[in-house]
Amino acid sequence: MRVLKIKTCILAVFAACVFLFAGCRKKDDSVELVLNAESVVITVGEDYGLQANLEDVSWASEDKTVAKVDGRGKIVGLSVGTTKIVASLKDARAECLVEVKPREVVDAYAVSLDQTTAALKTSGTLKLTATVFNLGEACGETAAFSSENESVATVSADGTVTARAVGETVIKASYGSAYAACRIVVSDGAVQIVLNATTAKVRLGETEQLTASVWKNGEKTNEEVVWVTDSAKASISADGTVTGMALGDVTVTAKYGEESAYCRVRVYQTATISTVEDFLRIRDDQYTDYELVNDLEFSDYSWNTANIVRKLSSSLDGNGHKLYGLKRTEAADQVGIFGEIAEGACVENLAVYVDEFVYANGCGAFAVENNGSIRNCYFKLYTYAKNTDRSVMLRSGLTHINRGEMSGLLVDVTAYQGTTKTVIFNAYSAINYGTIERSIVISEQKRIVEETENETKVNYISYQLLSGTGAIAALDMTGYYDIYRPNNAEDKNRDNTLIFLTVEHLLGIGSNQAYYAFDGEAAAVPEAELDSIKVTDTAFREWFDVVWEFSETEVRFHGVTLYSV
Repeated sequence: MRVLKIKTCILAVFAACVFLFAGCRKKDDSVELVLNAESVVITVGEDYGLQANLEDVSWASEDKTVAKVDGRGKIVGLSVGTTKIVASLKDARAECLVEVKPREVVDAYAVSLDQTTAALKTSGTLKLTATVFNLGEACGETAAFSSENESVATVSADGTVTARAVGETVIKASYGSAYAACRIVVSDGAVQIVLNATTAKVRLGETEQLTASVWKNGEKTNEEVVWVTDSAKASISADGTVTGMALGDVTVTAKYGEESAYCRVRVYQTATISTVEDFLRIRDDQYTDYELVNDLEFSDYSWNTANIVRKLSSSLDGNGHKLYGLKRTEAADQVGIFGEIAEGACVENLAVYVDEFVYANGCGAFAVENNGSIRNCYFKLYTYAKNTDRSVMLRSGLTHINRGEMSGLLVDVTAYQGTTKTVIFNAYSAINYGTIERSIVISEQKRIVEETENETKVNYISYQLLSGTGAIAALDMTGYYDIYRPNNAEDKNRDNTLIFLTVEHLLGIGSNQAYYAFDGEAAAVPEAELDSIKVTDTAFREWFDVVWEFSETEVRFHGVTLYSV
């Protein structure tokens, strides 16, 4: 009996030692849970990405009214205050103290001028007064004056306009991105007539208002003009009210004595598009503007060898609707949805989904040639290039040649080639003589290109996203900074064009991460410089948020969600 008790004690002691040893060993082998930050300061609406050294960590916020955290550790500030973000994994725990401060109020400036039209004799002067407003109240800041045509009139820093030669110009008073404009008419006569517009549109059966002012020796008077038209297609009343009577163009004249001023008025009608057949009936008609009233599916339409619409000479308002199911599976030259968007024509508020587009020479998925305006549209393009004997293929995305205006666009492009040869795609246009501004390209694609520069091998990131210049022959693969840099006065206004590589970076605007963004000057940058290229939430929203709805989690176009996380 005594022997049994001794054995039992020995076993108990041995078991206890094993337990203690095992416990000590587990503790020695365990890994501590560590976060990349012990404390974070963010503003309301700003986010920060917490990271843990272990996987499968659970995240929680002690005060969800101050800040929230998702399953990946992304914190978003909700209201002013402090809270703790807790990361846990089994028995391990780590904390990060989060302080949320008020979001900095962005100054909203506007500028006004005391005159919007004025007339001067040669060598005459006029004093313009500009007022700068911040959040609706005059703030005492000074606007900068400039003249669009200094050969006609110049302007000094205090707003004094001096007429130099017969003609017209626009004087701008600017503060930051805000500005106001005054149209200046310079003539040799003592009497001048200034109209509020030199071109106008009036819908058939409806009215538009024209105004005219009479100036004598550079001073505005209360004298009245006599209004006349050269056609019965429009009538005009004594007070300048134009009524559209029949489709066509009319010249409206304001007369005072022997002086006259002219306004070219177009009387137009509207037509609705509700089917693919309606869309196919769009014609080269300057006097019919089109409105899309629902989405159109082109899955059953054969689109390989010819443009869907040969030429648009008026306007097409998509009203936020979309064209989808578009496929062009065979290569043919000079093919797009539109063969040409004519000068003065406009496409706006339209979403276009091109599921496949095989490029050949002179193609643009949306328009072969744009001489008008493409504004406030969304494009989802999937493009493909056939083989070529050239080492560089200059391909377009939306248009082949742009001589007009492209603005407020979001282009999501996937571009690939059928061989290993280098292919450069241009999301906007292969040849650009016009204006491309306030637009974004999204692409998950980039290509690493190794080039020799000053006898040193340098890796460049080729974006395949921008627009070519008007000088195709100048294309030179040895200097990426020169490939798409504007090299003439006609290729302009791309400073406000932002490029984003991925949807994630687009949705990340305003957070404290680095954004792969570009301001439109070149097609590639050294790989080492990518992290230094950023865009701020303020700079972005100042000009783009007027068309699109952006938040930290989604992008919406006319109320339809395009991207979300």
